[in-house]
Amino acid sequence: MISPASIATAAKISLQIDNKELRGFTGLTVTRSVNACADAFSFALPWRATTQNLGLFCPFSLPVVKILVETDLKKETLLSGYLEKETFGVVAEANTLNIEGRSAAGILLDIAAQPYQLDNLTFNQISTAFYKSLDPRARVGIAYAEPDTQTISEVQVNVGDTQFGVLSKIAQALGLYPCPQTNGRLKFQKIDTKKNFATLEQGKGVVRSVSATYDSTKRFQEYLAVGNFVGKQSHATVQDSQNFGLAKRGRSIAENKQETTTIEASAKNLRANALRNSFNVSAVVDGWHYKGELWQPGQLVSLTAPGVYINSPFQLLIQKIDYKLDTSGGQTSTLEFVHPSVYDGSEPKGMPWVS
Repeated sequence: MISPASIATAAKISLQIDNKELRGFTGLTVTRSVNACADAFSFALPWRATTQNLGLFCPFSLPVVKILVETDLKKETLLSGYLEKETFGVVAEANTLNIEGRSAAGILLDIAAQPYQLDNLTFNQISTAFYKSLDPRARVGIAYAEPDTQTISEVQVNVGDTQFGVLSKIAQALGLYPCPQTNGRLKFQKIDTKKNFATLEQGKGVVRSVSATYDSTKRFQEYLAVGNFVGKQSHATVQDSQNFGLAKRGRSIAENKQETTTIEASAKNLRANALRNSFNVSAVVDGWHYKGELWQPGQLVSLTAPGVYINSPFQLLIQKIDYKLDTSGGQTSTLEFVHPSVYDGSEPKGMPWVS
């Protein structure tokens, strides 16, 4: 039998700013997610205006940040990105500094996609075309699909669209989701909802706490997508037939504004988003690792937690992780779960309280 101590592996956490190791930080949070553009980090440290520190933390300089995690088994990169926000403070002559930033792909959230039409290009060719507008020397985009898609006949870019917004709409029609990578790039891929990574149980092993919110106001009996497809007005409907009083909740209707997304896919996305918003389960666990491997967004976990109506082992998908380090609580991970049906396109047929 594996003991809790061997399941949660204490790790050495190190921060590098422009390849210089940073010491003395008093708290660190790293947030990683699937279905997001970029990972995020924040940390705090005592601040002294030394020559080296003035160079490292100069406002608006956007230095490169790497967060590394090392155990007895391996050393790996958790995040590669940029320091984007500094907050300086002086209280009773004690100087403090709070740092925030994102992985490198975060730039796609900020930059507008130039309004023009793209014809007969693959996803990766479109991404590269976007990135070349920033850096004409670029040979690949910061975002990519793996494997690359077939050519897409027509993509219309409107004023106000961001690069991430356009790429996400294209990918959504193909069942691809954005997954930030530890090297800073953004990979669009299908989410594997079949392979189990860990087994957790309320009050046992590494599990510190479990919480859940189930909100029936976010779900409907029927989801209707309307819009133009191949130049013609069209619509599609999908059902949510679970018997949880949904007949009283009526119909959710949304307009499909992206021709690359089929009407049927748009209706299924409405249903998936409703399930994501209605079903929220999270667990706080010891450590950043499980049996020597880092917790990762997209992993499947079998969870038993009768206190939150998960009466028997039920498979959930990790959508978001907050890795935390502080002087009082040590290393913990907050795992936020979604129902796997959110990412496989199917109608949700099972809930943890149904035998």
